[in-house]
Amino acid sequence: MVRSVAVVLVLGSLAVMARGQESGQPVPIPDAQVKAQPEKLAIGDVAPPLFIEQWVKGGPIESFEPGKVYVVEFWATWCPPCRASIPHLTKLQREFEDRGVRLIGVSSSETKGLDDVVPFVERMGDAMAYAVAWDRDGKTSSAWMEASGQLGIPTAFVVNAEGRLVWIGHPLDRLGKVLQEVLDGRLTVRVAMARAERKRTGEEIIGRAQAAWSSGQKEQALLHLDEVIALDPEQFGLLAGFKTELLLKQMSDPAGALVYGRGAIDGVIKDQALALGEIASVIIDSATKDEGLLALAGLAAERAVEVSGGSEPLPLATLARVKHLRGEREPAVELMTKAIELAADDMVREQLKEWLEAMKQP
Repeated sequence: MVRSVAVVLVLGSLAVMARGQESGQPVPIPDAQVKAQPEKLAIGDVAPPLFIEQWVKGGPIESFEPGKVYVVEFWATWCPPCRASIPHLTKLQREFEDRGVRLIGVSSSETKGLDDVVPFVERMGDAMAYAVAWDRDGKTSSAWMEASGQLGIPTAFVVNAEGRLVWIGHPLDRLGKVLQEVLDGRLTVRVAMARAERKRTGEEIIGRAQAAWSSGQKEQALLHLDEVIALDPEQFGLLAGFKTELLLKQMSDPAGALVYGRGAIDGVIKDQALALGEIASVIIDSATKDEGLLALAGLAAERAVEVSGGSEPLPLATLARVKHLRGEREPAVELMTKAIELAADDMVREQLKEWLEAMKQP
């Protein structure tokens, strides 16, 4: 599912309890690559150095130059979510290059080391249009990944113009928006630290939701989800879709899902395109024939398109799917065709093409 990456990122194992592990989940680093815990690294800290054995493409980048913004992304050739992130990273490098942003892909965990990385990067050519480096004995991974408690790849770190760490996350999870905020001066170190603290608090609340659900206290678990969404809709708004899914699939309460979804769309997630699209996708994938729920999915998808400016492929594709389910074949095909034209990622484009072909069937 092309919508799964951000969902699993927010929910972690909470999502697994409802529908199992999904393909977008970050891939664990092999145990042999995880070193002893180094000095801690947190949002607001000065970014550690890069310990590079060889620059495979671009570089060398000896240090973080004041006034420039850097993205340091840890990846591997064998990691499917890493490969899926490459088109997006390339797009961001091209989009922000004139504003002093440099992207660096650091590989640390390859079976054959450089013999895996070099041919891969050569095959990618201009489709991987940013600096790529091979870690020196895993020292960069230790100083960044293990120090910050990150155990899965791909993981990206954003370093601001003062050389301080302001964001850690999956490359497909709002990285473009984060870079824009950094460049515009909105994501300061103070703001980033406050956001990181809310994330820590939210993860603790999610833990309580997991515990409540596991012990059969389903209503209490849903209340915890409400609590964490309200804490930070931008970081946790996707949980609105997950709560809708729990109501539909796990609790067999379509009326409750309808009431909740309407309130969320008009309230806490009204400006969150990904979260709006997630509610619509949950309803689509439930295979419901309920006209009220399909109308809700349409409302969520239309608002997601509006919030995203009509230029993002996934909201358009979601709206196309809703229209198709409601018998509006012609506009559905038109929207899906536009989504395919906008899709930069090959995997996403292929999925959209499959949906388009299904829509064209009599």
